[in-house]
Amino acid sequence: MKSHITIHDIQRERHNEIGRNFTHPPLNLGECFINEKSKPKDYDPLKASKFVFLKFSPHELLNQITSDYNRMNPDARPLFNNFTELDVVVMPCKVIYVDDSPKVGQKYPHHVTIEYSQALKLLSYYLPYAGDKDEELKRYLR
Repeated sequence: MKSHITIHDIQRERHNEIGRNFTHPPLNLGECFINEKSKPKDYDPLKASKFVFLKFSPHELLNQITSDYNRMNPDARPLFNNFTELDVVVMPCKVIYVDDSPKVGQKYPHHVTIEYSQALKLLSYYLPYAGDKDEELKRYLR
């Protein structure tokens, strides 16, 4: 099923009083929450370790990050930054809870939310082939 991936900084939003009724704790690495419409058909909240798999192309994000790194570190070996839309990743994400609050469920009927502070670190473990061998890129994202 096609879903939107949203990234939230839950602590910062709470501090700034955005989404005051959103009471869930920040997510850890590899955790996510989904809305009701994105729930797998066999989802059972009483069973632990229900995963969804996020398949997407992070090419624009990775090219921007690596371009910035290369510009800020002119004496370092340049990071690969020629990712294309064909560079697809599949990241597992453990569903921690299902939420249909207005904070997340209104604009996009299907979505998966991950924590801002964990997003790039999680991506670093599932880089497309073009960047998977670049240990410096992985270190930088973590």
